[in-house]
Amino acid sequence: MLWTIIIGFLIVVIGTYFGAKMALRSFFGRDFIDPETGEFALPESVFDDSVEEDR
Repeated sequence: MLWTIIIGFLIVVIGTYFGAKMALRSFFGRDFIDPETGEFALPESVFDDSVEEDR
């Protein structure tokens, strides 16, 4: 009985972790995930302060 509750709780926790991770990746897009570390990172274009002029 106790093992059933513990295993069920672990399944819920692991499922919530992976579900939230997939939902956040789909919301923010893969452009914000650093392929080397797998962590959230802003693209380099956000830090580009140069002004482009249309000619």
